[in-house]
Amino acid sequence: MDERWDGKEKRGQSRRNYEDLGAMPAEVVKGINDRLERVLSGNSRREVFSASAEPVLAARAYEIKSRCAAATLHHGPDDVYGRAFTHRDAKDVHQFHFEDALLGDRIQVQSLGFEVTPETYVSAESIREKARSGNLGFEPVATPIMAVDNCVNGVWHGAQMVPSGTVEYHPMARYGQGIFGGNRALRLADGGIGLFRPDMHAARFWRDSKRTMMPRKSDEELIEMFAETTLANAEYLPDPGQGSIYVAPELFAYRRDLGVKPNSGYILACYANPAGSIFKGPARILVERGFHRSVKGGVGDVKVSGNYVGGMPAMERAKAAGFHNVLCLGSDNKFFTETPVSSFFAVTREGILVTPRLDGLILPSVTRDSIIHMAEELQQDGVIDGFEERVIRPFELRFERFCEAFLCGTGATVTPIASITDRVPRHGDVTLKYGEEKTFEMDTSQNGMGWVTARIDALMKEIQAGERNEKGPYAGWIRKIA
Repeated sequence: MDERWDGKEKRGQSRRNYEDLGAMPAEVVKGINDRLERVLSGNSRREVFSASAEPVLAARAYEIKSRCAAATLHHGPDDVYGRAFTHRDAKDVHQFHFEDALLGDRIQVQSLGFEVTPETYVSAESIREKARSGNLGFEPVATPIMAVDNCVNGVWHGAQMVPSGTVEYHPMARYGQGIFGGNRALRLADGGIGLFRPDMHAARFWRDSKRTMMPRKSDEELIEMFAETTLANAEYLPDPGQGSIYVAPELFAYRRDLGVKPNSGYILACYANPAGSIFKGPARILVERGFHRSVKGGVGDVKVSGNYVGGMPAMERAKAAGFHNVLCLGSDNKFFTETPVSSFFAVTREGILVTPRLDGLILPSVTRDSIIHMAEELQQDGVIDGFEERVIRPFELRFERFCEAFLCGTGATVTPIASITDRVPRHGDVTLKYGEEKTFEMDTSQNGMGWVTARIDALMKEIQAGERNEKGPYAGWIRKIA
């Protein structure tokens, strides 16, 4: 019964042979039902059925829908695409696939009106092994399933789970309407799976969609996309402390249009990418004085698709000079903002934790907000002597007022800074045009971190493992999904 068909003629013949359940031999029906039950009960990870099994699956469609998480299209073996159902329990995700049609290298997403070209994805075991060896970085990893939805003329069609891949996009949708986000799905200490503060991620995502004049759905609908995308790719999730799945939503215009105005159609996609940190070890940072990533009244505090583009030349120049990233200044070069990809914190020699205030120039990072909330406990435990969200000026660095510093973000996690290099002015030269670069070393004596940074990192990992989720100031930060 699980014979694989090579073409549409054989597939059609199989359908004619078994047009309904009454025409199927009893032993064939029993065999299909037995295999189906193994998947629904969680005893089998995957069962592939030929098209001739359709009458049995159709007869049990309501039961399948009620016992499974989602019906979806999935990239199956030998480039066959078919209908898939996902069953989940507290430990794992189980899938079975019903071969529906041979569609070549493209698949028409039902009711959405655009095509997806699937990618060849890597094995989950190879990713978990990479995580175990400490080599899981922040690079693209093709996983099997992503979620997509689209909105045409203000009407959302409803999210679907499809093979991960590239989506159809018209080149005339060219005016930069696009935003993105990034959440972390983590393996918890109790073996479950959780999302880190998805409510705040969703609220920020839709705030950004409003700023860019794009449609929105509810926070819970987006969180459901986070959850379903994670669970459909859960076998890629590293063990606790070894990494996570970067769950990334994107919303962008895609239809043919001309004229500077909102587009008539938007694609909402959410993909899963196993990832570690952007940075490996303590970062060497260069203060950037020629490039400014944002100005007041612009979109520096919005995760628009072009937000990081302006910083790329500065980052590439810095990397070529041996640095990991750049620390940006305001447009008048009088105060620090953030790096193009992460928030900035420092610790003064008086034990005060400081970070630039939100003033429309920097992104309202979820990780940044989390550390600010953690500051009260850190102060109670004597880790810091206070916290300030304020203007941080370059002369504070030159006068060596900071003993340690770190970067943070969904991608950066908590990354210690080993050194910050800036141009030091000569006497009487306020423009710094003729100054010389000087490197200011930061404390990294605690296994590559400063004393305060190490304790912030440890507390963050404890929270993200779900160990502080039941009560206290961090209750509910982890949304458990399995």
